[in-house]
Amino acid sequence: ILSAEIMTIALSAIPESGFLMEAAALAIAGAGITLVVYGSVALIVKMDDIGLFLARNARLGATRAFGRGLVVA
Repeated sequence: ILSAEIMTIALSAIPESGFLMEAAALAIAGAGITLVVYGSVALIVKMDDIGLFLARNARLGATRAFGRGLVVA
């Protein structure tokens, strides 16, 4: 539903134009939304990997604790 709302806002934000311009604007908005969503998921997955690395390999106890916190979160 949120994606449909974003697409509606994107469509209303462009001035009245032809079908191809509206289709291109929606395609760009859709690609942007997809990149943001998948980028966020990739960042969350990498944060878990970074946390695991820190929990296992860090020298300082505080850094290991921070790594464990990333894994648990």
